[in-house]
Amino acid sequence: MDFQGRSFRVDMSGLIKQVEENIEYQVGKLSFLWGARDKTNDRLLEEAANQKVADPENSAINQALTDAIMNSMASLIDYYCMYCFMKIGVKSDRILRVQYRPMNNHALSNASLFKEVGLEKSSVKFIKSQFNSNITGLSGLDLASISIHDYWPAFFGDAISAALHDVRILSTKKFEYDYKDGEFKIDTSVRKYHCYMHRLYCNEHFYGGVKYSIYVDINNCLKHNIVPYVTPKLEMFGGEQRGFSYFEFKKDSSIFLKPGLLRDLVELDFDELRLSLEQVYSRKTTHRCSLEQEWEMDDIIKVDKGSGYISKDQNTLYFFIDNVLMAKSRDATFVDAGLSLKKTLSRLIDDIKWGMNLELSEFD
Repeated sequence: MDFQGRSFRVDMSGLIKQVEENIEYQVGKLSFLWGARDKTNDRLLEEAANQKVADPENSAINQALTDAIMNSMASLIDYYCMYCFMKIGVKSDRILRVQYRPMNNHALSNASLFKEVGLEKSSVKFIKSQFNSNITGLSGLDLASISIHDYWPAFFGDAISAALHDVRILSTKKFEYDYKDGEFKIDTSVRKYHCYMHRLYCNEHFYGGVKYSIYVDINNCLKHNIVPYVTPKLEMFGGEQRGFSYFEFKKDSSIFLKPGLLRDLVELDFDELRLSLEQVYSRKTTHRCSLEQEWEMDDIIKVDKGSGYISKDQNTLYFFIDNVLMAKSRDATFVDAGLSLKKTLSRLIDDIKWGMNLELSEFD
């Protein structure tokens, strides 16, 4: 028999509704998984505090629940990206091309048309300087007179256009904008993308999504390479013993991580990090430490000014990256799998719900 494919009209509004329901499902699942994991994690920490041998069944369940939480978090981000691209106008035959793309400094440099002579990768500082000259020259306005609602979509326009072109929302990845009749002419799809996604950006100028990218990289490692095991760790702060759960990465396991901030931290020399944390601890302003200068990220590293940044035995460093607690010894890097992860999940859900409540018909 001969079989011929049938053409049919896709109800995009129905598909968007379906994705909305899937997002709600993931949110509910995360709540359930975290409640179940709390019990197994508390037991894991109690065993460590009492110097008992960890119960293997409880440890396995705790790890499985943690893995499920990480997978669900990554799925939630992917579903939100799917929702945003569908709202922007992706066609049904390109939906499977939609994926989360970190809007980091690397993405900006790769997509930018402003290339620094003699360098393989242009710095964000250079790109911004060139862009500022371009937008002020085009409009005849000084920077202070340009609305942020025009400036930032245009600044990220090259990287956004590359993402939208990949799913054929735009016919070309080359981004162009104009200034006529007293207003900026910027592609509607580019404007919408920036509005929907900027809370997930992780670059020099918008870094609220750094915490998400850290845990997404951990999930990518789990999904494709190795299991980032949860390790209980007891710490002394102000004479008080506290229990923490960490994802542990040995220095040589960085090969299993995608290029990015987490991998940089795992590979980072202990003494180099210590120097930067000392600068952060002693600084009175948000002036960049040496590591932040290298990353081109402002005020992204924090330390607890009360408890300090180094253990009493000088063998462990403590710090925060976008409010994610981390620790580093000379042979391993630890990422908080407890309260920091919980707060990150809560903030992610808030950011996604905020985005889904946006009304962007003004751009149509």
